[in-house]
Amino acid sequence: MKMILALACFLFITSYTQAESIRLFNDSVYDLRAVVRGADGSFLGEMLIRSQNSTTWYNTYGPYQSRVPIQQSRSQTPYVVVWYCLNGEQFSICDTVATGGIVEALSCLGTRTCRARKKDSTPQEEYQEMQPPQNR
Repeated sequence: MKMILALACFLFITSYTQAESIRLFNDSVYDLRAVVRGADGSFLGEMLIRSQNSTTWYNTYGPYQSRVPIQQSRSQTPYVVVWYCLNGEQFSICDTVATGGIVEALSCLGTRTCRARKKDSTPQEEYQEMQPPQNR
């Protein structure tokens, strides 16, 4: 009897923790920022994920902990995951992510590439690039 109770508790806890989570895997060669949105367009969170690494996003702002009132008539699932390059360009987007699902950056739709950064410049060079051209 104790074994059945322990097994039931384990299954409940496991399903509860995965029910409001998404596994995010950056399988690209770029460091990316993953933004998680609800199906209603609401912002739910974002994470920076290094190349070839993964993490789990948890919906810690559920209906009872939300900072913003949740409209019960608007569903947050399926989730939308938008992957961005560190320069702000969109890398890819997955728009039908189920709770407990796994999202790989290269499996989503989009350009799936980031533009190469300019050569590393000194602060003085960056300042000069921001200045308007001088008429002589």
